Amino acid sequence: RLSAASEAIVHFERAHQLVQEASLPDMPNEADFRDLYTQLSRAYKLSGQTEKALAMDAQLEKLIDS
Repeated sequence: RLSAASEAIVHFERAHQLVQEASLPDMPNEADFRDLYTQLSRAYKLSGQTEKALAMDAQLEKLIDS
């Protein structure tokens, strides 16, 4: 289970990096961002990386508030 969470983190972090590097026409929609931050936060929580999970939760909250 821990191995699966660690593997998920690698993939979600790569997706997060790609989103940050994307140009405006290639940007995912808001629902995709919410899903990415939610899943990345969950993977961090499952792997015991609470601070990183909280950082993703904060980004998600910021997205929702905007």
